[in-house]
Amino acid sequence: ELFFGREKQTKEISDILTQTHFVAITGASGSGKSSLVKADLIPSLIKASNDWEYIVFRPGNEPINKMSSALYSFFLKTIPDRKKLGTISTINNIISKDINSLPKIVKKYNFKNKLLIYIDQFEELFRFREDEYNPKSQGIAEHFVNTFISAAKNTEFPIYVIISLRSDFLGDCTNFHGLPEMVNTGHYLIPKMTQQEKERALIGPAQLAGATISPKLIELIREHMTKYNVSLPVFQHSLMRTWNYWLLNSEPEDALDVHHYESVGTVKDALSVHAEKIYNSFIDEDKKNITKKIFKALTFLGDDNRATRNPTRLNDIYKITQAHETEVIEIIEKFRAEENSFLLPDNNVQLSQETIIDISHESIMRVWTRLKEWVAEETKSAQTYIRLSKSAELYQNGKTGLLVNPDLQLALKWRDDNKPNNAWALRYEPGFERVITYLDYSKKEYTKSIEAKEERQKRSLKRARFIAIFLGSASLISILFLVVALNLKFKAENSELQAKYKEIIAIRETKIADEKKKEAVSSKLISEQLQEIAEQNRLLANEEKQNAVEQRKEAIFQKKLAKDSEIKAIIAQKKAEVLKKEAEEMRDTAVAQKLIAETQRIRAESSEKESDRLRRLSIAKSLSIQAVKLYQNNLKDKYLTPEKEKLPITLAFQSYYFNSNYEGDIYDTDLFNALSTVSESQILLPKDDNFPDAVRDIAVASNAKFYVAARDDGKVIYSEFATPNSSQELQTKGYGKKGFRSTAISSDSKYIVAGTHNGKILIWNTTKLNDDPIIKSEHSSVVNFIEFIPNSDKFISASKDGTVKLWDIQNIDAQSKIMFQSKDKITAFALKDDGKSLAIATGIRDITIINTSDFSIEKELNTIKTNISSLMWNKYNDLNIGFASGMLEIRKSGRTIIQLPAHSSAINEMIYIKGTNRLVTCSYDNTIKIWNDDDYDLEPIVINHHSSWIYCLALTPDNKQLVSGSVKNILISNIDIADLVNNIRTKISENMSEKNWLKYVGEGIGYSKELPN
Repeated sequence: ELFFGREKQTKEISDILTQTHFVAITGASGSGKSSLVKADLIPSLIKASNDWEYIVFRPGNEPINKMSSALYSFFLKTIPDRKKLGTISTINNIISKDINSLPKIVKKYNFKNKLLIYIDQFEELFRFREDEYNPKSQGIAEHFVNTFISAAKNTEFPIYVIISLRSDFLGDCTNFHGLPEMVNTGHYLIPKMTQQEKERALIGPAQLAGATISPKLIELIREHMTKYNVSLPVFQHSLMRTWNYWLLNSEPEDALDVHHYESVGTVKDALSVHAEKIYNSFIDEDKKNITKKIFKALTFLGDDNRATRNPTRLNDIYKITQAHETEVIEIIEKFRAEENSFLLPDNNVQLSQETIIDISHESIMRVWTRLKEWVAEETKSAQTYIRLSKSAELYQNGKTGLLVNPDLQLALKWRDDNKPNNAWALRYEPGFERVITYLDYSKKEYTKSIEAKEERQKRSLKRARFIAIFLGSASLISILFLVVALNLKFKAENSELQAKYKEIIAIRETKIADEKKKEAVSSKLISEQLQEIAEQNRLLANEEKQNAVEQRKEAIFQKKLAKDSEIKAIIAQKKAEVLKKEAEEMRDTAVAQKLIAETQRIRAESSEKESDRLRRLSIAKSLSIQAVKLYQNNLKDKYLTPEKEKLPITLAFQSYYFNSNYEGDIYDTDLFNALSTVSESQILLPKDDNFPDAVRDIAVASNAKFYVAARDDGKVIYSEFATPNSSQELQTKGYGKKGFRSTAISSDSKYIVAGTHNGKILIWNTTKLNDDPIIKSEHSSVVNFIEFIPNSDKFISASKDGTVKLWDIQNIDAQSKIMFQSKDKITAFALKDDGKSLAIATGIRDITIINTSDFSIEKELNTIKTNISSLMWNKYNDLNIGFASGMLEIRKSGRTIIQLPAHSSAINEMIYIKGTNRLVTCSYDNTIKIWNDDDYDLEPIVINHHSSWIYCLALTPDNKQLVSGSVKNILISNIDIADLVNNIRTKISENMSEKNWLKYVGEGIGYSKELPN
């Protein structure tokens, strides 16, 4: 979204801003409005001079807090006195209480300049205002709007306000009193970029970076921009992916061409292809499902079914996805990595539970095919949930019934497929538990009705069977009854005779029963007498029982009195213990107060000493900077006095004295630059940036007498350190016409080996430098890396053809051995100091470690970031990994322990200074950096004497001289602090004068003659 061709629009916005103090900038998504936010564009917008200042922020979910934080950060730069400034809460309280607060804050902090307040992504405020789960959101949003409207209308102080928002949200401004009127007075609609402006945005950055674009590619992109009508962010992303692919898969001299552009998917699919690549890097299906839930959580369905971004707290994402924190963070980190940037915040922001996660641009929602499907699923799921929530509410109020098929089955399928939870549901409607209860009860009642229906059918079937059986049986029984009746007639006649006989027997039995009855009456009288005796005994027993109960109550009462006495005694004892403890605490407090007073006295003394130490270290840095500045001024001055000529040396040494005697970092970057500059210890070959061609690799002999440089012009140069300005060109027999890419020197300094662009390997004997080399041709492409195995005549070569080979100079006629082979090209290569392990980077993120004895694979690593550009074994016997993005990974025990943005472009080589804690890196960003390997938070030493890309580094065996090669020259730098100090000692003839002491050291530190006689 470069601002090519926008001068006219910029002037128009500036004119509106000057007249009304307020501008609302609108445009379609991707129209280019966000480019105004960049710090290098705002000054041109407001024609900035010394009387203009500005702040930029987005309202997000805390508009007043965001404004307060932006103002605090701004005033912190202009008001270093923290006590006078207060805290963010101080400014926040002022703004929260009064809509006229901004002019008052400006007046309070005595700010005289014009202040521009730029509120980007203003549409976020509309979403915040409608947050039904924050009852104060509407009031806060209106207070926020009234505050900046009041500031823009204020006439006492020059405060200007710009808001930027998508044009389809313009109608939402009517929800705020006074805002539509302000928009009408200062509205600017950003027009879309013309075809010519887009072409300038295509060609301009590549030319600025020193690359070229083929005419075929320009024509194809021009055609695609017309055909697909993509937004600027999508256009930008496709160009970024094309550029990265070209960096990784082509030589610097190659032009960006159609195959680079098509390999990433063109403007039509580049963004979607890139997102799919990240998504498919998750092999675990669970992580893919978590990714899906994260992106669904970051989309929001408005009342008009319009899908927009939904910034969400990380803690809420944990709840919505119901996944482990480490898994969620791993996924977010991949999508917000520097080379991806699909999610916000940027990868340099530390994540916490309160961090707001957001999709970086809405174009992603429209272009990434999978995300469009997810948004459609989320929209459908949200609509289903909202419909169920309304039905559940109506049922609760008795206005509708339970769900039945087919609606019930669809609702149950929605629940099983989407597995919603309360955190997810709160985004759309409260009452999630009510919906789930409504579903469960509907399912239960529906199941009961089905079971009842089945039971009724069973009973009907059983009844029908019974009737059929009954009727069939009845006809058989009727026939049977006829036979039985005839049989009974004959038996009845026989029974009559027997009945008469039994009557006689019954009369006899009746007489016996009367006698038994008389005996029963007598027994009953006896039983009643016994019952009276038992009742008397029962009454006596009850009386005894009552006496026993009274005695038990008395015993319980006495026991309770005893218990109460015991409790009172315990309470009294505890009170005594508490009083004793309070007395002991008072004694301890007195002792502690005495100790605190003594500690504070010691701290005060220590703080005074620390303040003095820090002041002297600060002066040391100032002296270092002044020394370099004076030295550079002296180079321009034709007439120098002896004092003026010696002053930079004196200042540099005084800086070193303060730094070393007051526990400063001996590798402080300003001190190193001062010592290095005034000692004139760096040798630049040639001095005029007129080198024949790029130096691709440098090797230093173990005897420290010479070094060898492999160049792109097809030459291998032999140079001795004793005579750095003279060199010898080795005989190549024309085999290096396309250039040399790598070189190495054997441990005994006897052999020199170099690899060419077309796969040849040349070997020279240093005792016969004028002889023709031995030529070997077993690689089919560029030999990028060559390394000798320590203390042997064997060396290893690695080529762009994906092969790594082992050679033996003592048996050079024999065929080389293939140690490793890959279908991908080799991008980095590192041999361990003992020569037993070799690390090889292939593809974009894979590292293989092999054993150099039997070529077996020891370990395979996979990095989080992509495009590995360099490897190095560190002092922990683990790998440092450099990336094309400039990121550096330091590993320990096979895991990443540090990640830092070491350079702004690819890290081409790394060297560990043995016996120290120093790591040296070089990059396409034209710099060499020396890091403290024990603390990467410390500022590194920066050597920036090269004026172009730096390809290679090499150290002399004594670790004092650093040799570096670039596109334009070779630099030999003395990096040994002791050597630099001893060098400038010899140039000092007298101490600093008292006049210069007061001028450069300052008052408060007594003058002393600290330099040597």
